[in-house]
Amino acid sequence: MSDQNENENIPSGQKFYNNLILLFILGFVIMLVSYTGWGLYEILVQPGLPK
Repeated sequence: MSDQNENENIPSGQKFYNNLILLFILGFVIMLVSYTGWGLYEILVQPGLPK
Protein backbone atom coordinates (compact mmCIF):
# COMPACT_ATOMS: atom_id res chain seq x y z
CA MET A 1 0.00 0.00 0.00
CA SER A 2 2.86 2.37 0.65
CA ASP A 3 4.11 1.78 -2.93
CA GLN A 4 0.89 3.19 -4.39
CA ASN A 5 1.12 6.23 -2.15
CA GLU A 6 4.73 6.86 -3.21
CA ASN A 7 3.87 6.60 -6.92
CA GLU A 8 1.01 9.07 -6.58
CA ASN A 9 3.26 11.70 -4.99
CA ILE A 10 5.95 11.65 -7.71
CA PRO A 11 5.81 14.90 -9.69
CA SER A 12 5.37 14.66 -13.45
CA GLY A 13 8.78 16.25 -14.06
CA GLN A 14 10.45 13.56 -11.98
CA LYS A 15 8.64 10.84 -13.93
CA PHE A 16 10.00 12.38 -17.13
CA TYR A 17 13.58 12.43 -15.82
CA ASN A 18 13.29 8.84 -14.60
CA ASN A 19 12.53 7.61 -18.14
CA LEU A 20 16.04 7.01 -19.52
CA ILE A 21 14.89 5.87 -22.98
CA LEU A 22 12.90 9.06 -23.46
CA LEU A 23 15.85 11.19 -22.31
CA PHE A 24 18.18 9.37 -24.72
CA ILE A 25 15.80 9.87 -27.65
CA LEU A 26 15.23 13.52 -26.75
CA GLY A 27 18.98 14.17 -26.49
CA PHE A 28 19.59 12.49 -29.84
CA VAL A 29 16.82 14.47 -31.55
CA ILE A 30 18.04 17.78 -30.12
CA MET A 31 21.60 17.02 -31.24
CA LEU A 32 20.45 15.94 -34.70
CA VAL A 33 18.25 19.00 -35.24
CA SER A 34 20.79 21.50 -33.92
CA TYR A 35 23.75 20.18 -35.95
CA THR A 36 21.65 19.78 -39.09
CA GLY A 37 20.27 23.29 -38.69
CA TRP A 38 23.75 24.68 -38.05
CA GLY A 39 25.13 22.90 -41.12
CA LEU A 40 22.31 24.12 -43.36
CA TYR A 41 22.79 27.67 -42.10
CA GLU A 42 26.53 27.50 -42.84
CA ILE A 43 25.84 26.24 -46.37
CA LEU A 44 23.27 28.96 -47.06
CA VAL A 45 25.42 31.88 -45.85
CA GLN A 46 28.47 30.90 -47.92
CA PRO A 47 29.23 33.44 -50.65
CA GLY A 48 28.92 32.28 -54.23
CA LEU A 49 31.92 31.30 -56.30
CA PRO A 50 33.52 34.08 -58.36
CA LYS A 51 33.15 33.80 -62.11
